Amino acid sequence: MSETELRELIKPCLKLAGGIIHACHAVMDSIGYIDRDSKRIIADVFNLSIAEVSGIVSFYHDFKTEPQPPKQLRICMAEACQANQARKLVAAIEQNLHTKIPCHTANGETAIGFTYCLGICPNGPAVTIDGKLLANASATEVLANL
Repeated sequence: MSETELRELIKPCLKLAGGIIHACHAVMDSIGYIDRDSKRIIADVFNLSIAEVSGIVSFYHDFKTEPQPPKQLRICMAEACQANQARKLVAAIEQNLHTKIPCHTANGETAIGFTYCLGICPNGPAVTIDGKLLANASATEVLANL
């Protein structure tokens, strides 16, 4: 995406409350991550320093600064999901994959990480796979989707 296209993409966000967050989401949706050039352009459009934009990007777990695998799997680790065995789910996945989460699968096709509160607290542990919500997730179901 060219610099001009990126500026046009994020310019409408100036009018929104919390516009910089909307701009970061727009960049993520468009190119999949927020690199240094994107931070520089966002900073310029919003009249902020690159450090301020970097602080925002690094604060939110969903903003990535490097290209990501095509498939995304997130395990909820909020209190309700932990009460519903989220830690046991994580341990089973880690044991099966022989690695610690957050990680990428060996084939590089899937990024596995954590998220917090997917809004279905009574039905935990909850997982998202490419944005699709999975309630009462089991290790078998999750591993079958990798």
